[in-house]
Amino acid sequence: MPDKQYEKPESVEKALADTRRPDTVTITDFKPHPEYASHTIAELAAQRGISPVQMYIQIIREGDAANTEAGVIGKSMIESDIKAFYQQPWVMVASDGGIGAHHPRGAGTFPASWDSTCARNIG
Repeated sequence: MPDKQYEKPESVEKALADTRRPDTVTITDFKPHPEYASHTIAELAAQRGISPVQMYIQIIREGDAANTEAGVIGKSMIESDIKAFYQQPWVMVASDGGIGAHHPRGAGTFPASWDSTCARNIG
């Protein structure tokens, strides 16, 4: 949400469009409503018969009332974005996950592929 207008429908609509679609934003955890986890904003909106913009604003308001925020996964990158990023000399791969988080990178970016060969090549 570049302009920080979390409850302004026009800003929310643009932010959801910038992430491609409301079905590419998945809630990972939300203390006021744990049942939101693993559902997209589009799914939650459809279940309630409201627009994705209204659902987003509802989540913001519920989070504010509980003094918390929703954890989300945003899937806004496409293959051509990834190819463009990896062509830059300043790009590296890392993880913003955390142990115990409900995020796909919770245990690290490539935990299954790390082996002694990688360690030797790096070190």
